[in-house]
Amino acid sequence: MKRPIVAVFAAVLLAACLASEGLAQLRPKIREIREASRAYVNEVVELDGYVTQLSENEATSTRFFLLKDDWGGIIRVRTSREYPVVGQRYKVTGAIGEDTRLRDIFLAEESRISLDESSALGGLAPHGAAGSADSAISTSPSAVIPGESAVVDEEPAPAPWYESTPMLIAIVVLGLLLAGLLFALALTLGRKKQARPRTGDFNLAAAVHSEALPVPQQVIEGRTIKMHAPPPGTLKLLPGWLEVTSGDEAVREIRFYRLKGDVRPEMTFGRATGRPYAHIQLKPMTVSSRQASISFDGGAPQLMNLASSDSNATRLNGRELGLNESAPLTEGDRIEMGEVKFLYHAN
Repeated sequence: MKRPIVAVFAAVLLAACLASEGLAQLRPKIREIREASRAYVNEVVELDGYVTQLSENEATSTRFFLLKDDWGGIIRVRTSREYPVVGQRYKVTGAIGEDTRLRDIFLAEESRISLDESSALGGLAPHGAAGSADSAISTSPSAVIPGESAVVDEEPAPAPWYESTPMLIAIVVLGLLLAGLLFALALTLGRKKQARPRTGDFNLAAAVHSEALPVPQQVIEGRTIKMHAPPPGTLKLLPGWLEVTSGDEAVREIRFYRLKGDVRPEMTFGRATGRPYAHIQLKPMTVSSRQASISFDGGAPQLMNLASSDSNATRLNGRELGLNESAPLTEGDRIEMGEVKFLYHAN
């Protein structure tokens, strides 16, 4: 008789803890990230906010947009996907990077979810949306002013109710606990014996459930490299590949794939985790959380260094690349990321 009460009480307590943790995860604010930018560089964060402006660097075809949170903070977001819709709200996840040329930080987008209920596009701007917002698009990165000055005549939104009323949060949590206990008591008192399922029926249900599960992703992992390999024929292969020449004996080659929805395919490298099939995790401590990326924009693949010189910058043919410096790859190029070394092949 006591077991259902204990189980429901534990479930309600866990739900209350998760709710409290969910409120805590609304941090950090963009303003807090700017105030402690050095501590956040290469760290993966999740930000909510509205898109206020779009921009594109014509020299490198790098796309940016401005994201403004509920506290008035603004940050540049670098994306390889289609532009979002100006004025709509999104949840964007990615790592904080540092642009030494502009002396500003930015968010390297890894995933984006639309929070606008009126949007039926799942967080991606349609092909025509960018054209309809030409007046909001800047064609030069210098037109994007870091910080709050990028948006004119906008007052910061008031702080959410839960930030100024902690007592109300405590009352809500206690109310959830009390409701859970009352529900458990009523369930126990009114509980009726139910017939146990027959063994044959249980086995049949288990078999059907097992068949409905998707095939798990194949993970290839060596001493220093961890990556996902898609089932044959499911993703389009991009030209070129990397031969692992030093640092790992289990993984010998890395191929590039075009994922659905990618306008400008990009493969990222670093110690942190990333999107399956679009990220190679390098485990040595000599590699930065966000080390480098290889992007494809119709021409030769472009290698971009994302690690600062004081950590361990990416090297191309023995030359250390500057932060956010990119260079085209050609047959036989040698790439070094910490203790892991690659040889690029065009075919």
